[in-house]
Amino acid sequence: MRRGDVLVVGGGPAGSATAALFAAAGFDVQLVEAARFPRFKPCGDFLSPEGTRILQRLGVEEAVQKSGARRLRGLLVS
Repeated sequence: MRRGDVLVVGGGPAGSATAALFAAAGFDVQLVEAARFPRFKPCGDFLSPEGTRILQRLGVEEAVQKSGARRLRGLLVS
């Protein structure tokens, strides 16, 4: 393994987004993940508004929506 500025452990949604943001900022990023992809592992039931903004910032929101993800428009807890 080579050295870099940032090591991100875990290549799920949070780790991948973190690595992409560091790389976009000019850091040399190493991302390590134990699992093989693609894998069936739901990593969340919905995206918060902040999560959607991060996808927009990464330039992948449209691709995520085209994959079948639906935006949560509201939530009622009773």
